[in-house]
Amino acid sequence: MMGGTIKVQTAQGKGAEFIICLPMRTQAEHRPVEKITEPEGLKALVVEDNELNREIALEILREYGFRVDTAENGEVAVEKVSTAAPGSYDLVLMDVQMP
Repeated sequence: MMGGTIKVQTAQGKGAEFIICLPMRTQAEHRPVEKITEPEGLKALVVEDNELNREIALEILREYGFRVDTAENGEVAVEKVSTAAPGSYDLVLMDVQMP
């Protein structure tokens, strides 16, 4: 769909090589990237089943001024987001493999 090609070269016992070519163009002008310099007051929901990782993320986000809520699994997170008022959470950080 992007006008590119994919080639695969494989040899038994040696593995496979994947070659992906996509046509790219340079961007004529640079647009400034918006950065949040003052996250104070933003509310994040940290969803992490590992308690230690959850505590670490909570402390780091608090150091940057976030208000933080946590959930120990996906079910609790969905419940919290669905029952919260619209716009209650500015950010949801979730573990990739969540029970």
